[in-house]
Amino acid sequence: MTWYQAKEYCEEHGGYLADILSQEEQDIATELASNVNVNVWIGGIRYGTQNHFLWLDQTPVESSYTNWYQGQPYHAAGGTVCMNMIIEWNYRWNDASCSSLCGSICKIKEQL
Repeated sequence: MTWYQAKEYCEEHGGYLADILSQEEQDIATELASNVNVNVWIGGIRYGTQNHFLWLDQTPVESSYTNWYQGQPYHAAGGTVCMNMIIEWNYRWNDASCSSLCGSICKIKEQL
């Protein structure tokens, strides 16, 4: 599914595309992704000419934990680019065309 389809899928299931804010969350996301053995979308996006990625709550990705693969993010400003985790890179982060096809990692909102 595309990044937008993955976002919608997570929302339909009571959650959102995952923001990964710590090594512990990265470890959990890596374990989940490795169970399905596909590249997966996470909730980071860079719109248009912005120079930074944002999580879906508009928090800058760089304001906390990051796990970019060496040389990433790669795409120059100018188009919308989304974040995924790549199998071959031990699930480190990549910037990719939002229309690429991947699985998804969702965070489900806790029910009170």
